[in-house]
Amino acid sequence: MATKNTNSGMNTRVFKPNWEVECVFSEVNGKPTCLLCQKTIAVLKKAHLQRYYETCHLNFSESYPIGEKTKCVHLLQASWTAKCVSAHVKDSYNVTNASN
Repeated sequence: MATKNTNSGMNTRVFKPNWEVECVFSEVNGKPTCLLCQKTIAVLKKAHLQRYYETCHLNFSESYPIGEKTKCVHLLQASWTAKCVSAHVKDSYNVTNASN
């Protein structure tokens, strides 16, 4: 009898760095997040990321050639990181003020 190959509940999928430029996604808190609209995709598969990118942001790919797209993705990542840090600092400030 053939045995079924299961992963025993362990998620073996990992975000690949080249998906950032190909699909304009980044991994945020373990979830793939679109850098253009900040929506998350539930399943970490390249096909799902590509389908989302091609259906929702096709004009982005048409507007930027591959070299320009790489630069733009890096700028979007920097912007996203700055937003996250700013939000964290603001939350920390609000918590400090609320505790006083």
